[in-house]
Amino acid sequence: MSSGLADFDGDDVKVPIVSAQPHMGVGMGTHSAVALGGFQDFCLKSELANAIRENGFEHPSEVQHQALPQAMLGADILAQAKSGMGKTAVFVFALLEQIEKVPEGQKPHCQAIVVVHARELAYQIEQEFKRFNKYLPYCTTGVFFGGIPEDENVKQLKKEVPAIVVGTPGRLSALIQRKALEVSRVKWFVVDEFDRCLEDVKMRREYRR
Repeated sequence: MSSGLADFDGDDVKVPIVSAQPHMGVGMGTHSAVALGGFQDFCLKSELANAIRENGFEHPSEVQHQALPQAMLGADILAQAKSGMGKTAVFVFALLEQIEKVPEGQKPHCQAIVVVHARELAYQIEQEFKRFNKYLPYCTTGVFFGGIPEDENVKQLKKEVPAIVVGTPGRLSALIQRKALEVSRVKWFVVDEFDRCLEDVKMRREYRR
């Protein structure tokens, strides 16, 4: 799996840590813009660029400005910034840009997994993907978390395998063990709010598995 993004304060990791800092006197409020450039500078797919523009995004925040280019090059990244700085958009845009359309005649498969610590966050992130995949119908999403019978998730995956899977560690682990979720062809692995995941002993065990 070639690239990952996480909100994690890791001192000993050997991958680039992207940390948002004030840039050329520009305030660092919610979705603040960097002094120069816009999303057009990232040379995104026209379908994604149109969706971003339609949702009112013109200029990237500091963390987006720093992390998106590296993410789209396939680098492993640890991104950290204050809440509201647009970290989620970093991996949403990066994945939508890189997910590949499955050739006609081939079965769809999971290409990316996004792991979160809570079902509410899983649902919110899936909705973010849906905001921006409007013109990318092959960038399908599925969300999986506890509280719903596993058998329902298994049926869902038999019916359609999403390109992007969002879920909590326990449920994803269970689906993988039941061979309902095939991960051998996954290229991108994202952990959102990784520090929160590490606080839970049970979740730490699931990550190790």
